[in-house]
Amino acid sequence: MTFSVEVKNAGEASTSQHAVHIYISPDEIDQLILDLQQLKKSEIGRSVHLFSPSWGNGDLTEKLHRSDTVITHHLEISTAE
Repeated sequence: MTFSVEVKNAGEASTSQHAVHIYISPDEIDQLILDLQQLKKSEIGRSVHLFSPSWGNGDLTEKLHRSDTVITHHLEISTAE
């Protein structure tokens, strides 16, 4: 399983000089598509929450794919207008 969200230049987030990198295996893409399809049917403001094992149910891995990034332990995807 690979679904990792990593932030490069995390210390620069307040100045928008950071980047988000997502690494995801094909199986996890399938699951994300299912989650997003369910979210699409929901009312505005609903969300999907994905967590690392340290923070929750382990949807996200904690394995870094780059040496210059930090792991994100919580990814929230919300519906908006």
